Amino acid sequence: MKEHRLRHPGRGLPAKALTLLLGLLAVLVLPDAPAVAGPPSGPAPPPLPAIAGSGVEGLAALRGDFVSGVVVLAFGAPGPGPRARPLAVSGGTDGSGRYRLSLKPGSYYLAAVKTAGAPWPFPAAKGDLFCYYLGNPIVVESGKMTRVGFNMVRIGNAPPPIAGEGAGIAGQVLFEGKPLGRAYVHVYRDAASNFRGMGLAAVPTAEDGRFRIKLPPGSYYVLARKRRGGGMYGPPGKDDYIGYPPGNPVAVRPGAFTSLLLETTTRVDLLEEIWSREGESAGWFEGQVTESGGKPAAGLYVLFYTDSAMSGTPAFVAGPTDDEGRFRVRAAAGKFHLLARSNLGGPLEAGEWYGTALLDAGGAPAGGFRIGVSRFPGK
Repeated sequence: MKEHRLRHPGRGLPAKALTLLLGLLAVLVLPDAPAVAGPPSGPAPPPLPAIAGSGVEGLAALRGDFVSGVVVLAFGAPGPGPRARPLAVSGGTDGSGRYRLSLKPGSYYLAAVKTAGAPWPFPAAKGDLFCYYLGNPIVVESGKMTRVGFNMVRIGNAPPPIAGEGAGIAGQVLFEGKPLGRAYVHVYRDAASNFRGMGLAAVPTAEDGRFRIKLPPGSYYVLARKRRGGGMYGPPGKDDYIGYPPGNPVAVRPGAFTSLLLETTTRVDLLEEIWSREGESAGWFEGQVTESGGKPAAGLYVLFYTDSAMSGTPAFVAGPTDDEGRFRVRAAAGKFHLLARSNLGGPLEAGEWYGTALLDAGGAPAGGFRIGVSRFPGK
């Protein structure tokens, strides 16, 4: 297996090396890719009784079955480590996998766990369940309950470190316990970017899901991603694979490779939409992108910026748009400058579809927002 090396940050790392815009790279899917887990089995449980107030509520599932006893924790910063203190902790999910957590309006980073003892620091013992929600941050609006679903993974045996020349991480990417080939393993120095923007490395796995990356001793966040639809950038789609190990941040020590089993899940749209009721869209923003004449523009991304220059890392990213040009994304209320384009990363290219719009603080019009696009003529 090919070994990948990463020089110590700040010691000659090429400026263009391994840039990860939005931290959501992907690869072409193989014909023999494993089947994606379907929606939870059995009838959907009814929503919890309505209450006055704000917060999050939803369902927790494991490989298609609703799970009881799962606790949801809200943090104030991304990638909480063992020393982080949760701002709020829910009671365990009921027999139908339902939970509710009251929160003040604001942005939060959520994780869900099931363990025999205290939920945090999470012990990650064999048989425990874990999920760090990769749709973070979650926006809670006044008087509304934001729906968030969790696809849990079960913790297995912790593999021992691998002695060898140098140091780094090594292991295997899995989906429902089976190897996931041609995925990407992403390495971040810290969680400040919410795992978007510039990362330290993005390394493809072998056909059997195995990887090995040399790193200087230190602490790193490690994620696994694979996008079935192809393309290099963009938020995880409905059938994409994402994985965040409970041991983050991962410690790399001299003379050994830290072993990791990166279990992935698929996106949780179905869990979040099971309870959707007509006219209720707390935390969601919808719209459509069209070409001239009203023809739907499929496969485009919509970037939400807080500044008119529309540069740097956007606050939110939606897409790719579907065949009807529609998009849907969690977004906070406020004023945003929107940029619809074909590609993510780098300046606009000649011939690329693009269009801009302004979303006022008053919100989108009824039926969603429309953005018109045309071909960029180049500079």
